[in-house]
Amino acid sequence: WIAKSRGTPDVLEKAGFEPQTPQASEVVLKVLASTATYTDLLIIAGNYRPNFPLPVTPGYDMVGVVKAVGSSVTTVKVGDTVVSMPQHGCMATEIVIPEKLCVKIDQCTDPEKMVSIVLTGVTAYQMLHRVAGQRIGGSASILVHGAAGGTGAMFIQLAKLAGIPPANIYGTCRAKNMEAVAALGATPLDYEAAGDGAWDA
Repeated sequence: WIAKSRGTPDVLEKAGFEPQTPQASEVVLKVLASTATYTDLLIIAGNYRPNFPLPVTPGYDMVGVVKAVGSSVTTVKVGDTVVSMPQHGCMATEIVIPEKLCVKIDQCTDPEKMVSIVLTGVTAYQMLHRVAGQRIGGSASILVHGAAGGTGAMFIQLAKLAGIPPANIYGTCRAKNMEAVAALGATPLDYEAAGDGAWDA
C-alpha cells in the first residue's frame, strides 16, 4: 500500500513491487504481519516526525522472514524470522531495511499475535523502565491512561512483571471496557465519570 498524497486512509492504493537486491548492510524481508495504528494515520496525513516523503508506505512494525542478505550482514541469515520497527514501509509484501533494525526471534507460531506486541510492547517498556525507572517497585502505584488499548494493556502486564502489586495499578478506560481492564489485573477507572467526583480520594 502507498500514499501518493497526504490525507486519510482513503488516499492509500495498492501498488506492484519488483524484487529487490540488498546493499551490503541491508536485509530483504518477506512481511508476514504488520499493524495498523494511530501512528500510521499521522504518517499518511504528514503529521508524524520525521515526516517521510511521498510516496510513503505505512506500517510501523512487522514480523517477517529473511529472503536475502547483503554481503556484510552477520546477525541474521536467509530463513530467519525477525521483528522490526522501521517506522514505515511494513504494509508491503517485501521490505528492505538495514541489518541493525532486525531482531531475530527463535519462535513465531502466530505472526499476527507476535506483531501486536512489537510497537506496543517497546513503547510500554520504555515508559515503565526508562521514564519511571528507579521509581517502580513493590511500593509504587501507577495510573495507566488508555488501559484498554494495546499499549495500556501491555503496560499493565509489564508493571506486574516489574513487581508492582495489582492493587497498586489503576487504569482509565470507558465504562464498557472496565471488565477487560479488571481482567488484566488493574483497578479500572471510568474516565467519563471523573467529572462526577467518582475519583475523589
